[in-house]
Amino acid sequence: MRFLSGVLLVVGFLTSGALAQEEVQIVWSQPADGPIAHGLRKLTEAISGREVAITPAETAEQANGSHVIIAGLASEPDVAERITSCGLPLPEHPEALCIGRIRDGDQCTVVLCGGGAIGLMY
Repeated sequence: MRFLSGVLLVVGFLTSGALAQEEVQIVWSQPADGPIAHGLRKLTEAISGREVAITPAETAEQANGSHVIIAGLASEPDVAERITSCGLPLPEHPEALCIGRIRDGDQCTVVLCGGGAIGLMY
């Protein structure tokens, strides 16, 4: 249930202003295996179901689309800095997930920060 709630929240953030847009870029720094691969697959299925194209970006700096998802662990400095810049605390437990939204001009970025691989999957 927590996973479904997280997916719906991210999809809602992205598509609230993105339905007229046709692309979402995803920055995923962790190896996509185990729980992380499952979470990425479910996230891309949910977004693709809304007829929004998904393209990967190697780094957050390379993501220049109007809608970006940055996903990673709290132990990653870039992800941690972005989530705390939203005024949110870092997830402290392995199964915790924190979702932040950053608006920079015309770009809307959703940051997914997991306390561990399972938290990021949620």
